[in-house]
Amino acid sequence: MLSTRDPQLRALVVDDDETVVDQVTLVMRKMGFAVESSPDGLDALRRCQANNFDVVVCDVRMPRLSGLSFLSNLAHTPHTIRRIIMISALDDNSLRRQSLSSGASAYLVKPITMQALKDAITAPAPRV
Repeated sequence: MLSTRDPQLRALVVDDDETVVDQVTLVMRKMGFAVESSPDGLDALRRCQANNFDVVVCDVRMPRLSGLSFLSNLAHTPHTIRRIIMISALDDNSLRRQSLSSGASAYLVKPITMQALKDAITAPAPRV
């Protein structure tokens, strides 16, 4: 379980849609996170290799490197990410299972609510 009371929590929001980035960033900041953003999976992978993030919120469909490819590549690198939350406009059980089995902690369907995001961050990690 991740507590949002830690003043040093860092998050990375990965999405090519600026509106989604702005909305998720606002929610994460209200939760006390220092937030960075990335427009695609390749940039996000580089940031995760160079920095420590507690939470990554990542879209499934993105340019240059998809969210699932990001997860796959991330598994082969040293990182300290405690939660990876995949988000998508697609309410697809196959994508959900693939995301969770590839290392995601949660899969949320857009538009996501503040409560759903909070729950995904603070709930115990799911078993796949």
